[in-house]
Amino acid sequence: MGPVGAPSARGRSGWPSIGRMTAMTAMTAVTSLLPAAALLAAAAVLPPHPAPAAEAGDAPAAYVVMLKDSTSRAPTRALAAEAARAGDEVGAVYDAALNGFAVRTTAARAAALAADPRVASVEPDAPFRISGAPAFPDPPYIPVPAPDLAPGPVPGPVPVPGLVPDPVAAPAPLTQRPAPWALDRIDQRELPLDGAYTYSGNQGRGVTVYVVDTGINTLHQEFGGRARNGYNGYNGLFQGGAQDCNGHGTHVAATVGGATYGVAKGVSLVGVKVADCRGDGSLSVILRGLDWMVRDHVRNPARGPAVANMSMGGTRSHSMEAAVIRAVAYGITFTVAAGNEARDACAGSPAAVPQALTVGATDGADRRPTFSNHGRCVDISAPGQSVTSAWKGSPTALARASGTSMAAPHVAGAAALLLADGRAGTPAEVGRLLVRDAVPDRIANLPAGTPNLLLHVPSEQ
Repeated sequence: MGPVGAPSARGRSGWPSIGRMTAMTAMTAVTSLLPAAALLAAAAVLPPHPAPAAEAGDAPAAYVVMLKDSTSRAPTRALAAEAARAGDEVGAVYDAALNGFAVRTTAARAAALAADPRVASVEPDAPFRISGAPAFPDPPYIPVPAPDLAPGPVPGPVPVPGLVPDPVAAPAPLTQRPAPWALDRIDQRELPLDGAYTYSGNQGRGVTVYVVDTGINTLHQEFGGRARNGYNGYNGLFQGGAQDCNGHGTHVAATVGGATYGVAKGVSLVGVKVADCRGDGSLSVILRGLDWMVRDHVRNPARGPAVANMSMGGTRSHSMEAAVIRAVAYGITFTVAAGNEARDACAGSPAAVPQALTVGATDGADRRPTFSNHGRCVDISAPGQSVTSAWKGSPTALARASGTSMAAPHVAGAAALLLADGRAGTPAEVGRLLVRDAVPDRIANLPAGTPNLLLHVPSEQ
């Protein structure tokens, strides 16, 4: 994430780079959208999406229609109504994270929608999935017994004085000893590890972290009542309801803010369930979740600053990237997994979004695991190999996992600490400070062109 207001060099060939936007510092009512100029600045850099090829007698398929940004919801709802009258099956209508709707229709009708002057893009409802690495062949996540670790001290809730807590009121740093290796690594600049994790006494209190994933096992003892599931895109008997039936989201959430395994042990965690029990999701469901998240954040300014972590990925998507850009413009700091295909992170969404903090993985020897994506779209790296955290199934379940999915929530927790300490008030400021505090030139096995920056969480500022 570049300096505040600085243009980004990120973007793959054929995709113009997107300059970073300074986030709004004040919330607006949910019934109003961002100024048209700000929205158009975000949308204009995305090239027109090619219209779906029309074929005679083609069967209906699922698409996402994104409209050109405006200050009114009226064009979106009008076009959705027109599509329904034409016989299309209109699904969710988005009006917070982006202007658009999901639709099931033929390629010919999709091409007609794409030609409408109100439309920015029409794209297939592509699959997205969690970014856990294939590091363990079978099973991919290894259940582990409870290690000999003591939870870090978690202070009780305190009133939130405003969107940015007063840095003068920051309590003394706290130390967890012994600590998991990943936490142990991020509080010191060099190896070897010292067996402890020392961190800010504010612990992220007054910050909300949205976990866009498979849901959260909210009954796990790691959370102590600080976690709830806010949105569920997968209802039904075999999808576990809003609770996590996969484990991935719980692992991620506890890495952000668990009592033992979390970077920021005092945050409030909100599950945004957009992937099923297998870890599979779709573009349209994720957009519904992001739409809900933006609306929830804007409607509740008293909760204070917000961070979103999305340890999922898929192919490049205009609407996905536009939704993340708008979420950041509403003041939500966004951390995303770089992906685990050992390729250029710029080839996937949301990793290619420059307004988000894209996170690669490291192991216990400060090496990049071979699975971790790389390239200029990676902003920073964090521990992501053999990371132990909470799991589904019981209040005490644990598992060890690897992937950029495990790296990104370390950065989300670090972002929450900065916001709680009052050191940063916007996503751009958070990104600038995380990059400034990172340890340079420490990561081995990192392809050329990838920023060599290892997450560092200083306990005192």
